Amino acid sequence: MMSFQKIIEITKSSLLAGLLCFLVFGCDIPDIDIDDVVEDDDEEEVVLDAPTANTQVASNVTATSAEVSGEVSGDEITSRGIVFGTNSAPTLENGESVTSGSGAGPFSVTLDDLDDDTQYFARAFATNASGTSYGTDVNFTTVPLDDTPPTVVSVSPADGATGVSIDESIQITFSEDIDPGDVRTTKFKLYENGSERSIGVSLSGSVVTMRYSGELASGSSYEIRIDDAVFDLNQNKMEEEFRSTFTVESSAPEVVSHNISQSQTDVDIHTAVSVTFNEDIDASSINSTTVQLIERNRGTQVDGTYSVSGKTITFTPSEPLREFATDHAVVLYPGIRSTAGGEMVATVDDWVYIFSFFTEDLSEDYFYSVEAVVPLNGSAKFLGIRSTSDYTVVLWNGYSNDSRKQWRFIEQNGTYIFYNRQVENNGDGRFLEGTAPGDGNPSRLTTRAPNGGYYGGQRWNISYVDGRFDEGRVYFRNNFNQGYFSSLNIDAEPVDPPEDHCEWKLVRRGSVN
Repeated sequence: MMSFQKIIEITKSSLLAGLLCFLVFGCDIPDIDIDDVVEDDDEEEVVLDAPTANTQVASNVTATSAEVSGEVSGDEITSRGIVFGTNSAPTLENGESVTSGSGAGPFSVTLDDLDDDTQYFARAFATNASGTSYGTDVNFTTVPLDDTPPTVVSVSPADGATGVSIDESIQITFSEDIDPGDVRTTKFKLYENGSERSIGVSLSGSVVTMRYSGELASGSSYEIRIDDAVFDLNQNKMEEEFRSTFTVESSAPEVVSHNISQSQTDVDIHTAVSVTFNEDIDASSINSTTVQLIERNRGTQVDGTYSVSGKTITFTPSEPLREFATDHAVVLYPGIRSTAGGEMVATVDDWVYIFSFFTEDLSEDYFYSVEAVVPLNGSAKFLGIRSTSDYTVVLWNGYSNDSRKQWRFIEQNGTYIFYNRQVENNGDGRFLEGTAPGDGNPSRLTTRAPNGGYYGGQRWNISYVDGRFDEGRVYFRNNFNQGYFSSLNIDAEPVDPPEDHCEWKLVRRGSVN
C-alpha cells in the first residue's frame, strides 16, 4: 500500500505540470485520479502475513502460580506472550498478560499472583504489523491454599502396644509431607523407662523413621515424643505435641559370659563363681534352686551365698572348694528372671545352662595330712615322722602323739612335691629333706632300704589313681631318686614285721597363715 506522503508528492508533480502547460500553451489542466496513483504503486508494496501462535500445557501449578509455554511463528513479530483470565478465550483487551520478548520461537512464562483453588484459561499470542493472533485455550485449576497444620495419623508400634519385639521398627506417619528441615533429634525423641535414648531419624515424604542402635530393652517401657514445632511444606505448624507409648516384650535373659571358662583347669579353690547375662537380673529369682555349684565326682551341691549386681550373679562358696583337680559344674535352672520379667526356660533336660571346671591339685594355702586308707593294727594311721636310734628322722605310719603331722605340699619343677612340716620339732623348723638333726641341718625324708639303713634327701611325686587327684581316692607315693622304683615302704615300727606298700590319701588340715 502507498504511503500518504508519496501520494502528496505525486499530486504536487501533476499540478505543477498542468499549470505550466496552461500558462504557456493554454492547455486544459488534467484530472488526477488518486486511485490510479495508488493502484500503480501497489505493484511495489509487500504485505505481511498475520503471525500464528500455539499454546502448550500448563505445568508446575501451585496455589498462586503456574507455568505456561507457547510457540509462535511469523515475520516481524514485535510482541509475544501468554494472555490469561478466568473466562475462556481471553484477549489482550479483556485479560491479563505476561510477555516474553519478540520474534518467532518457543517461550515459557510464569503466571504469578493467582487465586488458589481457581480455574484459569490461558493462551499464547503474537503481534506484528498485520495485527495480533492467539493460540487455543488451555485451562488449569490452582491448588487450594493449604492452611491446615500437619497431624500424626498413625504410629508403629501403636500407642499403648504391649509385647513389642526388641527389634521393632518405629515409624510415625503424618497427614501430609513434612518439611525435611524439621526432622531432627531435637524434635523427635525416644524415652526408655523415663530416660532419653540416643536415636537417629530419617524422612520419606510424610513418614518419619526412628533408628536406634542395638535392640530395645526387654520388658522396658518406651515413649515417643514429637515437638509441636514441626511444619509441613507450606509452613503450617503442628498445633500440639505428640505422645505415644509402648512396652517391649519380656524376653528370657541370656548368659553372655562367666569368670571361669568352660573346662578351665587349676582353678583356685577360693574362687567365687560369677555369671553375667544380657540384662539386669531379678535378685529374688537367684537361690540354691535356680543356681547350683555341683561337685561332679560326688554329685553333691556346694553350699554358699548368692548376690546380684545388675546383670551379674555371684555365688560365693561357704568353704574353699575341694582341691585335687575336682570336677565342678555350674548349673542354671528355670526360674531365673530379668528385672523386666523375662524368665529362663529349660532347653535340655531340666536345666537351661551349664559349664564345668577343675580345681587346682593342691593349695599352698593349706597343710595336709597323709592318712592310711587301710587301718594298720586295727586303727587309722597317719603319715608322720619319728627319730631312730641314730637320730635319722624317718617317714612312718605312726600312731603316737608325734605321728599325726600336717604337711604343706609345694610343687617344684612341675613334677616333684616337697613336704614342709607345719609344727616345729624341738623349736626348729623341720623340712623332710636334708641330714639328721644331730648335725644342725633340717631333717630329711627317708625310707628304709631293702638291706637296712636309710636313704636320705629323696624327692617324691604323687601317682594319680584313675587319672584323678581326689581326696576320696587312694594314691601311692613313689621313690624317684634312688635308681629303682618302689612303693613308699613305710617304717611301721614298732609293728613287726614292717608293713610295706601301704596306700594313703591326702586330707586338708589347717591354714598356712
